[in-house]
Amino acid sequence: MSQYKRPRLTQYNEDNDEYNGETTKNESQMLEPQLMNEKTDGLERKVKDLVRYALACEHKKVVIRREDIKKKVLQDRSRQFNIIFGRAQEKLYDVFGMTLLELPVNEKTSKANTTTAPASSQSTSSPSIPTKPSSSNYILCNSLNKQEYTASGLIHQTDEQYESLGLLYFILSLIFVNEQELEEEELKRLLGRAGVKERTATFGDLDKTLALYVKQGYLQRSKDVGGETNIYQWGPRSKTELSSKDLARFIASIYRTEDVEAFEKDLLKAAGL
Repeated sequence: MSQYKRPRLTQYNEDNDEYNGETTKNESQMLEPQLMNEKTDGLERKVKDLVRYALACEHKKVVIRREDIKKKVLQDRSRQFNIIFGRAQEKLYDVFGMTLLELPVNEKTSKANTTTAPASSQSTSSPSIPTKPSSSNYILCNSLNKQEYTASGLIHQTDEQYESLGLLYFILSLIFVNEQELEEEELKRLLGRAGVKERTATFGDLDKTLALYVKQGYLQRSKDVGGETNIYQWGPRSKTELSSKDLARFIASIYRTEDVEAFEKDLLKAAGL
């Protein structure tokens, strides 16, 4: 006759409020969803943090850098950058109609460097496809129909910011119609003719204003060949937010010309396009 063995039971100790014995399989299965929920909640918090950070940077017109996202937002979840960045993109588009766009790498285009190299100096080997460099810098842009929505309607701006934006568009227009680059002395001369002096009550110190546009990525400042004169060009943010045709239409609207298409063609020709 075989001896009956009672199955081992997990005892509960009322004194120390703990279980005696190993965790059962059922208990482990009950804990797994709880742990998964905690991981998901932590991930979603980082997604929301990134959305708030992107909106705050756009309000201040600050370039969003990948390293800053990892350090200030993701922290211990920096290895999940791609997942969190992707989900934040979805929320930004679905809720605000905006998208994080990567800025192009700063590349100075000089008139003196537009000539083609002689055929004898060119390699006869098959050309390789160049790898597009990554700037790892982003800005928040409007992804909705520009005729129906504007970024200013989604993010509130002060009167001072609107005034600064008007001056910026004027400067970009001057650079645009001067074959897309302008020396600092000539830029200040043209601004002076329009009433924007070295210091004004509206815009403050002109040098600081130009430096701010450079910091925000709207302008690119470099030295000429001799290293004595500052040259201004469109910055990566301007190239991302504006197209040549958009600015041509903006200038045409100021002059209120009747033949808009012909006017735009003349502007594009003046820009060397």
